[in-house]
Amino acid sequence: MLDDFSNFMVFQLKDSGERERLYITEPEFSQDNGSRFLHDSQVLIIVKENIRRIFIWKGYQSTVRKKFIASRVANDLQQELTNLANFHRCKIVSIDQGEEPFEFLNTFGIKSYDVPEKPKVKIPQISASSSHKKEPKAASINYYRNQTYSKLKSSKQKLYKSQIELLDKILQYDLPKGYKRNHILLGDNDLYGIVVKKTEILGKKIEESKWEQYKKLPKEVIELNGHKLRIHFNKDLNTIEAIEVLEKLSIEKKEEESESKIDYNKWTVKQLKAYCAKNNIKVPSSYRKAQIVNLVEEFNES
Repeated sequence: MLDDFSNFMVFQLKDSGERERLYITEPEFSQDNGSRFLHDSQVLIIVKENIRRIFIWKGYQSTVRKKFIASRVANDLQQELTNLANFHRCKIVSIDQGEEPFEFLNTFGIKSYDVPEKPKVKIPQISASSSHKKEPKAASINYYRNQTYSKLKSSKQKLYKSQIELLDKILQYDLPKGYKRNHILLGDNDLYGIVVKKTEILGKKIEESKWEQYKKLPKEVIELNGHKLRIHFNKDLNTIEAIEVLEKLSIEKKEEESESKIDYNKWTVKQLKAYCAKNNIKVPSSYRKAQIVNLVEEFNES
């Protein structure tokens, strides 16, 4: 049972199947690209409560036993935190060394390590003149399985080469009439919004709008009123790749513009003539009030 809790916790898994808490801070964990703790033979369970994740990080040289029991230990920890510490129910994400997802790397500000490739299994050649087919060996079956997995992995990486490409793809879609984009949620928890930056170049003020990822998110629950959600599916991977938060455009601006329009009919003839004299508008002496109003309105529209 845990005697103290925090939003960030790291546990290492022993060969016996027991977990051991490492009392370290998040900056200490991320220091030197995580090399102090992300060892080849290590299995770590990392709790990141503010994004509701429990990561199981498995070193490529860790034992089969530790990898096997890691899921059970993570599930026990998930239940314990939910019941005893009133934590949110965190999603458990299993990660193999060298195949860390963008979410994990981006959360801790680290880069993935290259893992040495396993030697390829040679498949025995079967002569075309053989009179009967031989049963495939286990090594050959595993080879084909690995090849299929590698192709699936490479195709997924091709589809998601970078978050920026995915963001650009979403921004290409036309908006529904009367709405504007407020935020875009990519993947599980990468939230993007428009950031306005003001700069001055050669004395000229320039304002630039750019979509950027929010580094800090509010912990509270936010309710959106007057918004609609647009969900983007990836049929090839059978996943949701993005959610747009669309905000309904306000008509207050148009109302203000209509209210700010001056009604010159309410002016006196004296006021109209003074306005015309100030703006060099020639008024024939025979003109009545309605005609002077037309002159003023035509002057403002030009």
